[in-house]
Amino acid sequence: MEVAKKIRHNMKLLRGSIEDKEARIDEMFERLHEITRQQDILNLRIRDEIMNDRDPRWLPTHIIDDANAIILEISKAHGNPTYLGYIQEKADALSKKVFQLGLRR
Repeated sequence: MEVAKKIRHNMKLLRGSIEDKEARIDEMFERLHEITRQQDILNLRIRDEIMNDRDPRWLPTHIIDDANAIILEISKAHGNPTYLGYIQEKADALSKKVFQLGLRR
């Protein structure tokens, strides 16, 4: 909850300090990229702690990894990616893993 408050506060400051809409959008994509990068690092640490493909949390950490990769790629391009091959590869992997997760239920 504290993180959400911090993000809302930062966004209010951002809206007030940058008048140009495109500059605000670029700044927001940069912040999204940084937040996702931090999330990615934490997810990798979780996966390192689990280190067991039989643990039921193993597959979800890989799903998060693929989702983060997509967000990182799009946010790095400020919402306008020119090369979609990597994004498509990660989206396909994400879809397969979600399907596998569904088979467990």
